[in-house]
Amino acid sequence: MKKFNMEVVAASRATKCYGERIAIMDNFGALLPNAPYPFVLEGMLFGIVTRGHNSFMLDKQRYTLGPGDIFTSFPQNLMEDFRYSDDIEATAVFIDGGYLEELYDKVTIDWNMRLMAMSHTPLHADETETKRIVTYMQQIAEKLNSPVGPFRNDCIQSLLLSLAYDVFDLRMRSFHVNDKPAVKYSSAERLFYSFVKMLNDPHEQFLNVNGYSERLHITPKYFSTICRELTGKTAGQIINEEVIRTAKVMLHDKAKSIRQISEELNFANQSHFASFFHRHVGLSPQRFRNQMTHE
Repeated sequence: MKKFNMEVVAASRATKCYGERIAIMDNFGALLPNAPYPFVLEGMLFGIVTRGHNSFMLDKQRYTLGPGDIFTSFPQNLMEDFRYSDDIEATAVFIDGGYLEELYDKVTIDWNMRLMAMSHTPLHADETETKRIVTYMQQIAEKLNSPVGPFRNDCIQSLLLSLAYDVFDLRMRSFHVNDKPAVKYSSAERLFYSFVKMLNDPHEQFLNVNGYSERLHITPKYFSTICRELTGKTAGQIINEEVIRTAKVMLHDKAKSIRQISEELNFANQSHFASFFHRHVGLSPQRFRNQMTHE
């Protein structure tokens, strides 16, 4: 399975400038050529189309973008089947997964808003908003190309956070959510934050509701109450959705057997994994893998 990470970005002629953990790109045709092969992101890819059209598959769902459309994809997302018009122009920023976690810790928004902001649904920006977003990325590029100084990284981080808040605001308006004053995280939000970090950590094995509640030192009932209040979903639903999404990505890697995948996903055995996958997807893991091969 191909990986999309800082090493790939830094080596591409599409990259305008880059540091150790962030890069700005302005030639998508060169970065992500018209090719069907899939790859897994090892960071966040955020961009805006300013001319032409492109489309791609993200976690097996097709997205089509035109001028003013904004797209966001996150670590461990599966991307494939890129298609571009000849006149495509887009600007994007790639952020290393570790650096992304540092930025998350500095963003002061409610977790239910953060989850909406992390939606893959493309946003549309008007002409003024598009210019502002492109300007942010141009300023980040300028700082990346500037001489190293004691506050260079702080300037880059401030620009990234400003860009993030601007996009969060656009996302919230698209959901018809009113602005809220800054508030301190409640104990429930802090617990949910800890849960999400464990759930998204590629070095952690997936647990069931009881397992995560034990790690959080709360009861399973209170754990699910927190999740439902903040997301509208139970803890079990959130865990199952992430397990299925991860399983689909892993099934694209033919070097891994289904037994290996079931073990890495912390299932008791291959049969248990197959039953779980079929119940949620409607196909056995092997049939899903075969279907992906023939698409």
